Amino acid sequence: LFGACYSVLTTKGVHPAGVRPGYLRSPHRLSGAAIADRATARDGTMGCTQSKHDASEDASNGTMLQAVLGHLGQLDGDAKLDHTTMSIVYDIFKDMDKDSDGTVDKSEFEKFLSTHPAAKTLWEGEGKASMSRSLKDAIADERLSFYELVAAFAPEAPHHAGDASGIGGLESLISDAAWGYRGYNGPENWALLSPKNKLAATGKEQCPVDILPSTCVPCPAVDGDASLAYGVGPGTILNNGHTIQVNWKGGSMSVGGTTFEAAQFHFHTASETTIRGMQYPLEMHVVHVTPGEPMRIAVLAVLFETRTDVEEVFLSQFFDQLPSHVAHDQDDAETLTRPVDLSSISLDGGYYRLRGSLTTPPCTEGLEWSVLASPLPILPAQLETFRKALGKTVRNFRPTQPLNGRSITWVCACQA
Repeated sequence: LFGACYSVLTTKGVHPAGVRPGYLRSPHRLSGAAIADRATARDGTMGCTQSKHDASEDASNGTMLQAVLGHLGQLDGDAKLDHTTMSIVYDIFKDMDKDSDGTVDKSEFEKFLSTHPAAKTLWEGEGKASMSRSLKDAIADERLSFYELVAAFAPEAPHHAGDASGIGGLESLISDAAWGYRGYNGPENWALLSPKNKLAATGKEQCPVDILPSTCVPCPAVDGDASLAYGVGPGTILNNGHTIQVNWKGGSMSVGGTTFEAAQFHFHTASETTIRGMQYPLEMHVVHVTPGEPMRIAVLAVLFETRTDVEEVFLSQFFDQLPSHVAHDQDDAETLTRPVDLSSISLDGGYYRLRGSLTTPPCTEGLEWSVLASPLPILPAQLETFRKALGKTVRNFRPTQPLNGRSITWVCACQA
């Protein structure tokens, strides 16, 4: 139970991304009844009903804790807390942490309960109205940080591989910790979800990045030896809970004399890579790997811009099969009804080169990144179709990361 993210967040004076300030009692506090009403109004998952009333702050905190503990007491098996409840738990944790060290020990918790009789009664109760026994035992034995609670009760995505999905040499590096793009398990907290994700915070070659063309280093033709050998190949498609991914092995990419075989491509909206700070509506990453050990990875990033004045020939090959249901693993991928042709993707318009990382956990570094300078078109209706397929995961992009002294090279069409 409970983990390390609260410590980092509170020392920086911020709260998890996506947690609405209204749920945090500083500087403005909602009453516990109001929060409980919001939660029960959704679908009754809080496991309690509170009537609206004006209450003192102590009563407010007690009511809020009573609502949350009542819900936790009813959890069993694979049941998990939803995002709204976790926002409330975060708020309660801050109130318990009197010394602001990012942890709660037994004395702090007992002091909290002593000022909230309703919560104390619930905590000491038995059966469905009581807190889970494992959490009781843990808080009695050690200091607990907020993420240990998140790790125990956070909602789980069926698949966590992200950019590494379907790449056998990388999947062993993937943590079981559920991650997402907002809230307590969003990009700001990825490194706190698992030690496997530490590079998300400590890495020096993280992606995505913002590209300023005026600061890029022109690359002589002898060094700009990237080339594409894309053709037509069969594919399978799945919604892995974080993106739409097409497993495709119909071509390769050569970078610096090394050939990388295409493994899959997937999408982010809005774009993760930015040009002069501007996001595009969609970005595709074609992920390539080398055979054998050690495996190396190359990513070709393709930006898309909304157009209505040109014919769109690439996305239309498979966008009519975008799945909205989330697959539990690669075995749930659907076979595309026709082969996918990537030969329309070309380096002729120029491209940017840099060393980078996966943009999803575990944020592995040492990747060869190439970003096409010329965006491909996407029709407005196609963009809407993609967003509908992603559902709640829409806006699945990681914010740009510091260059940390890295240079970005520019290879123009005449040099490629």
